[in-house]
Amino acid sequence: MSGTSMDGVDIALVETDGESVVTFGATGFQPYSDEDRALLRAALDEAAGLEARGAAS
Repeated sequence: MSGTSMDGVDIALVETDGESVVTFGATGFQPYSDEDRALLRAALDEAAGLEARGAAS
């Protein structure tokens, strides 16, 4: 997901030695389905409601 657009998931494969990137690999993008996007929006709305009530810390 880039930013808050909720369009999908950006993916990238990297090889690391634990401190630095050794090589960059393949990249891709998986768009969210309409159902996935609706589920995410509902979860965000619920989380905002919890925060507004002081239930989230």
